[in-house]
Amino acid sequence: MGRFLVCVHNYIMQSSQELEFKIKQLMLDLMEVLHKNGIQEVHMGGMMRLLGVEEDVAKDYDQHRIKLSKSFADTVQEFEKHQLLPTGTVLH
Repeated sequence: MGRFLVCVHNYIMQSSQELEFKIKQLMLDLMEVLHKNGIQEVHMGGMMRLLGVEEDVAKDYDQHRIKLSKSFADTVQEFEKHQLLPTGTVLH
């Protein structure tokens, strides 16, 4: 029974890590599209809503913004180069 619980726990942790990686990747992809289209400031509450975050949570971030520098695309490429994929990730 104990081994089963460890397997389930590892699966949940792995799924959580995969989800976190996918969310970070989605956010970077959105910011990259905005940057390519001349947007230099990203509204975090709005981005969270685009990703399906509940209104009650997203509204807490309406005053937060991220400024995208001229070198933002280079920063994203560097991040992606060093980002490790969680074990068992399948790329489509």
